[in-house]
Amino acid sequence: MNEILNDYNALNLGAITRPEFQNLIRNPKSVIFDKLNNGKPIEIGGIPVDKAKALELVTLPSGFNAFNSLVESFRNSRPGWNSLLGSVDIEENELIIKQSVIDADIEAGKTYATTDEEKRCLIF
Repeated sequence: MNEILNDYNALNLGAITRPEFQNLIRNPKSVIFDKLNNGKPIEIGGIPVDKAKALELVTLPSGFNAFNSLVESFRNSRPGWNSLLGSVDIEENELIIKQSVIDADIEAGKTYATTDEEKRCLIF
């Protein structure tokens, strides 16, 4: 996922929030379009244009096709990619693992002994 964030940054579209990053993995074209338009819908003569149609009209940034391929490869190679998105935050334009995920992993690896026999077993 860091490679995706780094390649996104290379597109020079500005900082990205955690929800935007999650949506970027789900639908790269939509997020890139929103970044290009500062989140505003497209209108022609005051008539709103459907985002899918507008995407056909705009020129996507150089490097977008390679970026889109990277995102597709990530999604195809990791069946549980959607759950991974919930385990990261973005701080100072870098992905970090959420502290709650780290704490849960540490807790899951702990073994608690309550009886004297369990305590003896753990000592050996």
